[in-house]
Amino acid sequence: FYLDWCGHCRSFAETYKLLARDVYGWNKVVRLAAINCADPFNEVTCQTNAVQFFPYIKYFPRNSSSAKSGIPMGTPQSVGELRNLITQMILLEYNTNRSSDWPNFDFLRNIEKYSELWRDVNGNVPLLVIIFEEGNESLIGAELLLDMTKYNDRLVARRSLRNHSLADALYIKISRQWYRQKYFASERDILKAARYAVFDEVTRNGEHLAGNNLTALRDFLDVLAKDLPTKTIYNTTNKTKEESNFPFPVGINWEHCAGSSPKFRGYTCDSKFVPITPLVAIRNWVNHFFGCQHCREHFLRMTTQLFALKAKNDKDIKVCEYHFLFRTGNLTVVALLVRKPEDVFMYLWQAHNIVNARLRGQNTEDPEFPKRQFPPDFLCDTCRYEGYFDNDQVKDFLLIYYSAIRPISG
Repeated sequence: FYLDWCGHCRSFAETYKLLARDVYGWNKVVRLAAINCADPFNEVTCQTNAVQFFPYIKYFPRNSSSAKSGIPMGTPQSVGELRNLITQMILLEYNTNRSSDWPNFDFLRNIEKYSELWRDVNGNVPLLVIIFEEGNESLIGAELLLDMTKYNDRLVARRSLRNHSLADALYIKISRQWYRQKYFASERDILKAARYAVFDEVTRNGEHLAGNNLTALRDFLDVLAKDLPTKTIYNTTNKTKEESNFPFPVGINWEHCAGSSPKFRGYTCDSKFVPITPLVAIRNWVNHFFGCQHCREHFLRMTTQLFALKAKNDKDIKVCEYHFLFRTGNLTVVALLVRKPEDVFMYLWQAHNIVNARLRGQNTEDPEFPKRQFPPDFLCDTCRYEGYFDNDQVKDFLLIYYSAIRPISG
């Protein structure tokens, strides 16, 4: 339901058209329609459906006879989100009505013979496809079944859980190594991003640096100078120093000050590290220099209201583990008290996943690198417990993952 004069409706129309093209092959199960509530001809229809805002989307089960049958779906802003929501609606309806001319969305039950796979399959269909999925909540198999409904005369697809005995019988193995190879921390990317942030973003508008923006830049550069990992530059600089007979010993082990382990003694670690400092520096840099205004506003709102860096006092703090955050779906109750060094990267990790959850399925998403919750199972299979993140396991993983930075080569 939309209004032809509504600016937001016009903007959403392009997404809705893309969705219509995306799920056109599902037309044996579901079809999309649009009703212009600004047209007097549709006034009664819109009133009957209790449309209170626009755009407004409802799902009507098969053979619906009244407006009351329609189920409000909200207004997701991306094709991916809409596609997933429609799939969920279809599965709910299938579990209730079991329409015989729909795909069989049930997961395979235990079987003893391969021939049982062909039970209830038309004898003229030559191909059977089995889709193995990791868990009951996966929508991949259901969406593939819907995509393939137009080929029902040539193949039948069935869903199966990954732990089904059939997977072992067919020697189905999931190789995570290919995925792992695509995920790593790159020194080249870190340095490239740092250079762009300083040389491009800061100078973009030609604004004179003074007062608050100068302070923000200085604090940001201070964080880069202290914390930016620059192994290749460091090694190159040391090599140059050694070749030029630099007077101080470089790369030599400690002698008297050597500890029983590299983590002991040696050069004293800065005991004055204030965890909140780098986070505030990043936020202030975003506020003054980040080029994307929409992104900037979202980031500032998130770090000051929805997912605050700090609170006025301990009574204002509602410490909330990340898995609980998404289980409740209520971001406004969450604040994180940043006190310990590890709170810095744990805050950034949680903020990153909040943003990924919001952007998942949007048209700007790279299909090779979807906006999944990090780390995914194939990178850390111990980071989740009963489907939710285990913060202690995540902390250990992040320390290892981002300490193994791939140096610049070639």
